[in-house]
Amino acid sequence: MRATSYSKACVALIKKSEGLVLLAYLDSAGIPTIGWGHTHGVSKEDVYSNRKITRAQAISYLNADIQDAATVVLNAVKVDLNQGQLDALTSFVFNLGASAFLSSTMLRNINRGQFDTVPFELSRWVYATNAHTGKKERLNGLVARRAAEAELFAKHEKPSTKLAHFDISPSPVREERSTLDGSRTMLGGGLSLAGTATTAVGAATSSMEPLTEKVSWLPDALAALVIVGVIAALIGVGVVMYARRDDFLRAKR
Repeated sequence: MRATSYSKACVALIKKSEGLVLLAYLDSAGIPTIGWGHTHGVSKEDVYSNRKITRAQAISYLNADIQDAATVVLNAVKVDLNQGQLDALTSFVFNLGASAFLSSTMLRNINRGQFDTVPFELSRWVYATNAHTGKKERLNGLVARRAAEAELFAKHEKPSTKLAHFDISPSPVREERSTLDGSRTMLGGGLSLAGTATTAVGAATSSMEPLTEKVSWLPDALAALVIVGVIAALIGVGVVMYARRDDFLRAKR
């Protein structure tokens, strides 16, 4: 997702790296500073006169400075940045200024989409000019800050462009048909067997002449039972023959 503003992670990194000092002072490079690394409008006279600000003023300076740094990044970068990338670059600009960022190889690489080069490019910006000797020195504080920015830059990965995997293998139609055919054959056999049994029972019962003489409606009932049995047997045989024929035709395909 494209980031359009800095986050709390950016503020936390800058606060930790800069440290809060309410009295004006000269930083390691001899630059007059106050609050959380605020330099705009701060002079050496402020340092010598022990200018002091409140915490509320320091917060106001911090918010304005971070917003300015984020605006520089958003205007200079021509490709989308995620939240971690914007936060890391905002911290970088806050620390070293817009000019260093705008003229950097890092910015050119980012605009080419070469994000993997950013951690190395960040690691190069760990030197500051000693105010007393005039020589550039590698500062441990800057080494730690660049490492934290590189980690933040890589924290939020780009969304994956891979499609989710879906199982589109065909369903086992033949197995389902075989199961159905088996059930159909069993049904036919059952009907045939039931019909045969019913016919046999009807025939056996019809021989019970003494009973049929006493119960006037029994002969008709037995006759109906025999007819039902014959019909069930015929249906069962038909179902079995159909299932066998279907199996035979499918086996030839």
